[in-house]
Amino acid sequence: MAPTITSLPLARRQLHTIPDAEGMRIRCREGNVWITVDGDPRDYVLERGQSFDPPGGRVLVYAFANSRVDLVARQSRKETIPMFRRFQAMPFMKAAR
Repeated sequence: MAPTITSLPLARRQLHTIPDAEGMRIRCREGNVWITVDGDPRDYVLERGQSFDPPGGRVLVYAFANSRVDLVARQSRKETIPMFRRFQAMPFMKAAR
C-alpha cells in the first residue's frame, strides 16, 4: 500500500495547523519551514529535502519563505491491529511427528 501524499504550498509567513499528525511525515520540497509540536519543548526547522516524523498531536508549520511541503500519511500502528483481527486463529496440527 503506497503512502498518501498531500502537497501543501505555503506563502511566506503562512501558518498551517495539522490537528493530529500521528503516522505522518512532513517533507520540505521547497523553501524552509519551522515546525512546533504541542507538548514538545523543541522546535524544528526543515530546509529543502529534509523531513520530520512528528510523534503525533497537533503540529504547526510556519513558512519562513515561499515553501512547499508534502504531508505523507504513513501506516500507523492503529491501522495494523484491526488488520490482524481479520485473520482467524488456526489450531496447530501435529507440528512434530
